[in-house]
Amino acid sequence: MKKIIFIKLFALAAFFVKAQNNLQFSQVLTYSGTAASNGQSISLTVPSGKVWKIETIERDAGAYLNFNLNGKFAQGVPNRYPIWLKAGDVFNIQLSGGYNQAPVAANYWISIIEFNVVS
Repeated sequence: MKKIIFIKLFALAAFFVKAQNNLQFSQVLTYSGTAASNGQSISLTVPSGKVWKIETIERDAGAYLNFNLNGKFAQGVPNRYPIWLKAGDVFNIQLSGGYNQAPVAANYWISIIEFNVVS
């Protein structure tokens, strides 16, 4: 009996729940470059009306990169993807040295799928 009541309540709730927005594919973004010295960083901001899905962040072997999202520091780059970012989110990637030495330069690649937020 409890199971039937639960199912009816769940069905009723599902009927009245409406998603606030939908995501519509916009484009694929690929950022790449070279951080020329320790401490050099790039900063990217998600535009208004957009959502970003970071698929991967790669770097040269032997180089360390640090990740900063909305002022929150994380040592190293994330090792779990995807990472979802909403409009206004700001993230930085900064070169922070190598395994045994500070590299003079390091290459990086960022792959992002951008979505439009539509009603």
